[in-house]
Order: sequence, then C-alpha cells, then structure tokens
Amino acid sequence: MAAATHGAIPNNPPLPTAIPIRGRQLHHGRDLAVFFTLHQAARWRLHRHRAFQIILLSETARGTTFWRGPKGKLVRRPFKGAQVWIVPPGLDHAAHLEADAAIVVLLIRERFISRITTEPLSQASLEPLSHYVHADEVVSVLGRLFLGFCQQAQMLPKEYIVDAGATLAHHVVAAHLAPREHVRSQQRGLAPSVLDRAKHQLRERMVEGCDLNALARSLHMSSGHFGRMFKLSTGCTPGDYLSNLRREKAEELLPSGRYQSVTEVAHAVGCYDHSHLNKLFRKKYDLPAGLFLRKRSEP
Repeated sequence: MAAATHGAIPNNPPLPTAIPIRGRQLHHGRDLAVFFTLHQAARWRLHRHRAFQIILLSETARGTTFWRGPKGKLVRRPFKGAQVWIVPPGLDHAAHLEADAAIVVLLIRERFISRITTEPLSQASLEPLSHYVHADEVVSVLGRLFLGFCQQAQMLPKEYIVDAGATLAHHVVAAHLAPREHVRSQQRGLAPSVLDRAKHQLRERMVEGCDLNALARSLHMSSGHFGRMFKLSTGCTPGDYLSNLRREKAEELLPSGRYQSVTEVAHAVGCYDHSHLNKLFRKKYDLPAGLFLRKRSEP
C-alpha cells in the first residue's frame, strides 16, 4: 500500500520515492517524513529512493541487507537485533527479513542534510544501534525511545513524532560522518566512563552473581558487542574478569582465619562450591585453592 501524503506543508511536495514505502505514515514534515510498520518476514526487491533514508530495525529484527558498493558490487550485510541502516539517495538496496520486526523509516530532504554537513553522503552503512554509544550516546538512547514513540503514535501529537525523528536523524548523520573516530573507538574498546561502570557493577555483583546480558543492556549494548569491547579494553572477557575478581578476593580471605573451610570461602566470593573455586585457582596457578594456601604459607 502506498504511503499517504496528506498533511504536506504547501510548497513542500511529498518526499520523492522511486517505489511506494509500505507502512503507516505518522507524519510528513517540512524536511522529514516518518513511516512505521510492524513488518512481517519478507524480501524487499532491489530498489532506490531519491531521498536520504535512515531505517531503524527493532530488537526482533533478523536477516540480511544488500546495497551497491562504490564499484557496483553488491554488498551483503547480515544483522540481528536493533540496527541503524543508512541509505544515501539513489543507491540500490534490498533486504531479506527473516523475522517479524518493527521498522521505522525516516525519509530526509537534502536541505536537512546540508545544514549538518557539506560533505557528500554516498556510502551506506549498517550498524547495531548499540555501536553508536561510542560515536554519540544520544543515538543509542533516543533510537530505542523513538521506536517506542512510533508504536504509541496514536497517543502522541504528530509534531512530537517528527521533532523527535528530526533530532534523531541529526545525531545519526553526525555520527555517520565520523567513521574514522568510530573505528578508533571500536579498536580501543569501551569508553573509560563505560568501562568504569561495567567494572563497578561486576565488583558489586560478584557474590550474588552478575547477569552479563542485563549488564550489557544497562550500558545500551548487545551482549556480544559488550563482550568484544570489554575484551579490547581489558584483555579478557567479562566472565573471565568476574572469575579473576573472585579468585583475587579468595586469595585475601583464605589466610585470614575467618573461614573454617575452602567451601565457605568459595561461597563468600560467589563460587558454587569448593570445586568451582579450585578450578579458578588451577587456571591461574595450576594448584587447588587449599594447596595454594599451604604453599604460600610455607617458610
């Protein structure tokens, strides 16, 4: 079904598209149109638009995107979870959605882009929404909120939707223009403030156990991306870092005399039992916890 174009401001004809966009048009503003759909698994044929597009795919999205590269070769990018897909004007692109997903499409006029940059935007990109926490945290936070706004659009003024969409589009474009800085962020891992927050939560939840998936979500990342960036920053995975915290704490408690057995020390640092604690010590010292203590106590 072709998107409706009613509500356009005089002297601002509907944003041009080469094919109809399927979905419910939430608002058509001066420089930006917002479309929303709960899209079923489907294939989009290769097509192009004459407007700049920012496509937001929700957490349930899974599939593959395609677009023409600089030399005409078809670029293929699989994805899973919340994504930001940027498609410049006139670029052939297609997609295969393997699962139902909420999708928001922002169609943007060239004059909107020109107020942000004079650089030509000719390269497409597909990034998990969480990746933008390095380039611009507003994108990560507002992107998730905006998907929610669109799902509740009937309860919100149309101007509210388009203003939020324009704010999000501005931040996405600005982040898209800094690929080198984004790559450097990826190479060096988590930002210092984010790493400090992650380490603090791991220390605080060492004993009762830390849900790493929940920790990643609290930092606006997928668990996989968080694990990769944490390892780049520290040299170990979040799980290994937590194990090291437990072993180091056990090394303090074992000789203290406050506990009657290795099992009690194991429970005090968040291990299941003495076997779990022994495994951590063997990994580092090739000795079980009790033998490690005796050897360290020897004159």
